[in-house]
Amino acid sequence: MRATSSAASRPRPLTHPSARARRIAIVGAGFSGAVTAVQLLRHAPPEGLQVVLINESGRCARGLAYGTSSREHVLNVPAGNMSALAQDADDFLRYCRWSDPQVGPGSFVSRRLYGAYLEALLSAAELTAAPTIALERVVGRVIGLDIDAGAGVAIRMAQGGLIAVDHVWRSATSRRWTRCRRSRWPRPARATCAIPGRAMHCAASRPMQTCCSSAPG
Repeated sequence: MRATSSAASRPRPLTHPSARARRIAIVGAGFSGAVTAVQLLRHAPPEGLQVVLINESGRCARGLAYGTSSREHVLNVPAGNMSALAQDADDFLRYCRWSDPQVGPGSFVSRRLYGAYLEALLSAAELTAAPTIALERVVGRVIGLDIDAGAGVAIRMAQGGLIAVDHVWRSATSRRWTRCRRSRWPRPARATCAIPGRAMHCAASRPMQTCCSSAPG
């Protein structure tokens, strides 16, 4: 099964990177987290990748900005400028026109429609990913990180248990947890996430910093 939902993964040994696919955790599944997952699934290396998407609410690709159910809550940016794919400026506009051909580049559509668009992008990226690339959905709240310079990162969950990964990416709105705990290594460890065009990190000597700007629209 490509995607799973659980309170927290059981602790697992962190083997050498060459022995398995890399595991990248994304904390927060609103706009920033969902689009980051889409890009990782679409551009993962051929040797494979496991993306762990952690979200407290369990509802992906919505967040505060696009979780509304009211049609009256509209975007403050026109549809023609709201594509989530930099290489395809008309992607969102085409999505809107599937349900309403009258939507134009200057139309202001509902926020819930944009949330549905992001969710569709995530599902499509998951379904079309190579067999060596997997998405795991985890419902739960992160309370901290244990960073090991030689092995990776253990994500501590509020409901108990650890999720072992190589890298952690934190979305802009997931600010309820701030504690990174250093292990026995004297130098501050770094958890880096390689996303096309960006370098993101968490230094174990200070709270994890925001890695991405807030959602558009």
